Amino acid sequence: MSKKLLLILILGVFLISGCSETTKNSQTNKQEENIQDSNEHEKNIQDPIDDEEFEKVDPIQIEKDIREVITTNLEYANQENIEGYLSTIHLIDKDVDNLKKEFESVFLSFDLKHTLNRDIEMIFISEDGTKAEVLVQQKSVSSNGDSDYQDNNSTLIQTLLLDNGKWKIYETEVQSVEYLGNLTTAS
Repeated sequence: MSKKLLLILILGVFLISGCSETTKNSQTNKQEENIQDSNEHEKNIQDPIDDEEFEKVDPIQIEKDIREVITTNLEYANQENIEGYLSTIHLIDKDVDNLKKEFESVFLSFDLKHTLNRDIEMIFISEDGTKAEVLVQQKSVSSNGDSDYQDNNSTLIQTLLLDNGKWKIYETEVQSVEYLGNLTTAS
């Protein structure tokens, strides 16, 4: 009886380990199939930018173009040229008529001169070359000494988007303002 019991136990262990091995083999096969399916799926996914297109993204040219649009933006502001100024702004999701009214009001109220305090610093360029962020430090002073305007140095982060092949300022976030004369800082 003890030999039969021992034989049953040994067979049971073999059966269990055999079933377990079959289950493992089945799981391994399923995992391998999933990996193959995943690899096939990855092959079928199109990257948003193929390698050839990615090579066309030239960070040096992007920096040059962005510097140009920001300096052009300041030149138009100095000339009080509303249409020119708006041509440097990404106008999607913006009320153009309201923007024009705001700029007309500022241009009529103040005669300002805007200059860059230092070179524009690139913070970020997206991999596909359609979005960038830059650090801009500019000085804004009243040309006629208008007492209602406080001359200042501003530190800004500007987000630019590529729009029909041209960089446009999408958003400007004021990081800090240093008022000249009383040298108080607002953040």
